[in-house]
Amino acid sequence: MKWLLLTASLVFQMVAAVNSSAVIKTTEAVQWPSAIKGAMTVNPDQQVIYYGEENTITTLDTSLTAISSTISIDTAEMIQSLYYQDNKLFVAIGGDGVRVFKTDDKGAPGKDPIGIYDLKGSGPSGDPPGSANDMFAFTLCLKGEELYLVDTLYGIRRLALKEDALNPDHLTFQAIALYEKSRFPEGLLRVAVGDPSSTGNRFAYALDTFYGAMIFEATESATAEKIGIDEENSVLGANPAYDNYARAKDIFLDEQGLLYTPHFDYVEISPANVAIESRLAIYQTVQTAGAFTLSQTSITPIPGGYVSALDVAGGYAYIADTIGLQIIDARNPLLPAVAGVYPARTEGETSAQNALGSHGVKYMNGSVYLSSYFNSAEMGLFKGIKKINVENPGNPAETGAYQKKIDIKGVALSNEKTEDGESVAYLFAADQGEDGGGVRVFRITDGSSLDKMAAIDFLAVHGDSGAVADGALSGNYLFLLTDESCVEVWDASNPSVSFDRIGSVQDEKLNGAQQITLSGHTAYVAAGEKGLVMLDIEKPESPRIQALYDTEGSVKDVYVAGGCAYIADGEKGLLILSITDPTAPSLIGSLDTPGIASGVHVEETLAYVADGSEGLSVIDISAPQKPVLKGRIDTFGNAFRVRVSDQIAFVADGLEGMVAIDISKPADMERVVFPSYQTYGICTDLFLTSKIVNPDNTGQFAQYAFLADGPGGVIAVRLYENGVEKRSGDIDSGVKSCFLETAFWPWERP
Repeated sequence: MKWLLLTASLVFQMVAAVNSSAVIKTTEAVQWPSAIKGAMTVNPDQQVIYYGEENTITTLDTSLTAISSTISIDTAEMIQSLYYQDNKLFVAIGGDGVRVFKTDDKGAPGKDPIGIYDLKGSGPSGDPPGSANDMFAFTLCLKGEELYLVDTLYGIRRLALKEDALNPDHLTFQAIALYEKSRFPEGLLRVAVGDPSSTGNRFAYALDTFYGAMIFEATESATAEKIGIDEENSVLGANPAYDNYARAKDIFLDEQGLLYTPHFDYVEISPANVAIESRLAIYQTVQTAGAFTLSQTSITPIPGGYVSALDVAGGYAYIADTIGLQIIDARNPLLPAVAGVYPARTEGETSAQNALGSHGVKYMNGSVYLSSYFNSAEMGLFKGIKKINVENPGNPAETGAYQKKIDIKGVALSNEKTEDGESVAYLFAADQGEDGGGVRVFRITDGSSLDKMAAIDFLAVHGDSGAVADGALSGNYLFLLTDESCVEVWDASNPSVSFDRIGSVQDEKLNGAQQITLSGHTAYVAAGEKGLVMLDIEKPESPRIQALYDTEGSVKDVYVAGGCAYIADGEKGLLILSITDPTAPSLIGSLDTPGIASGVHVEETLAYVADGSEGLSVIDISAPQKPVLKGRIDTFGNAFRVRVSDQIAFVADGLEGMVAIDISKPADMERVVFPSYQTYGICTDLFLTSKIVNPDNTGQFAQYAFLADGPGGVIAVRLYENGVEKRSGDIDSGVKSCFLETAFWPWERP
């Protein structure tokens, strides 16, 4: 058995850090796409798999090959979960409620929903008792013609599915009851509904993440006031001293009325040490003196990672965890036992040592489908589905995989403006991925507030341009570098309403272009082996090439300041060009840096060069004809880009993420832990906002870093400084995000 040991004092320090407003030396971040999101379910009727990510659904056959075009749901929310029943696919979409799609004879869902449950704009007459006109649809379960919806804002919504009298091909939703959130002490995750054979009654089993499974009778007369939860019977808590920190993850109710609940909990090893152990608990519903309760049939330790989801079929429980898959033989529910694991695990291996994580699991026809992510230095970030053959439970084997591939190379941020009295900015991310690439657009609000993290809403994917290497903004115009040797110009004045291409220029000189910088009426394009390309953009609808400067190296980045262009020229280091006449640039000086110059930033008389595997180089350019190396520091990764703010150099350092360097002494620089941020993919670009000063003049300010993390997507990191203790600050425990929550326990962070 594998244990993760923690001292008791450390446990309580972490609890305080997550649940209070204590000062914590760290950053907080949100990410797109979420490192652990990717909804998945199966259709056993047509033997297909549905995979939902962001606002799209892909239908796959059992070889994990897409069998139809991806459907996109008209929503700015993210898909939270999928559920299939009777040729219908139910989709829970957070604040946009539930959509239902009819599936055809091949299992592919139609492009238009046949049913919508969304409280936005609805009147009180159509609402369940005690509800408000908003919701967050998280997970759902069907029993016959009734839908039980976990709404994390208000509780469990019980809805009857009805045929629309005016449109027989469509469904309507009739509210039966709202089981109020206040009845669930810590937070709803799942609901299961069934008719245990031992009682003949219908029960719903709600899963509360900390409290465990709770039972209530789901009769036709059930109301919010007659929920009947057995609040005295927690399924968790081997050690009562740590009951509040146990984590239930999923529930499954089989045809015999047995309830399966995987969870992890604390176990005391000694007075000074505790361990966290994953377990599978099996319960049955019993009636004693007229009351129904849950009686534990067995509890089985599960070695390895931390459990996250399960499915049950043929007497076997298939459990996803932070390493992969666990198979439990539960044919005798009194004596379950571990039958097999995937992948093979070494003695003492921890979830941190193997970065494969599975957060969804479904059995179908001899195989298990895992909704997973995988991150390694060799492979980068995998995110999608793995197929595991489990016909021999003792020897599960991977037989296929499906991956949605993105590759975010660059980020650009618009200026803030006011929309409907709200401060708004737009973030554009250039995607060069194998799934077609394009531009990912985000709307950022509340950017001037120090009270909470900026809200970032995913708006759209614009794939008309194909793969995009980088983008830059000038006023309302977005300039994109595409893989078609092209610079495109888009009207980005209001991306949430329209996003239109207004001009372009295509030329072989732009082949392999990697980065674009705008200054005045000129666009400077780092075009790799082709050199530095200068475009006249005075008329954005008709950009034109006006000059090309061919360097000896490979131009990877350019920074424009004071009539000069500072070029990161690959293996040739730093070049300094005079661009007082953009049509005729001329060389002023150069310095061959130790590594492969990939990025450059200039502050006053110093140039900061992201120098590939050699880290960060600082160069004195006070005499541009003879630049002098002042210092360098190894960043441990592969430095692609660098930006400087307040004596900190922020380096996009590949697999090392964003690395922060104290540059107050260029000859003696040091890497600082905070606000360095370890990302999940390959960090290749970053954008820093200006400091946002607290209006109460206390000296506090906030600042944001937006990271292009390659296959890891887009990450927004809030940087703190309080004017007294550098690189630290208060974390707001009330931060909310539509992407990746940051209040992770260490073993939950991907």
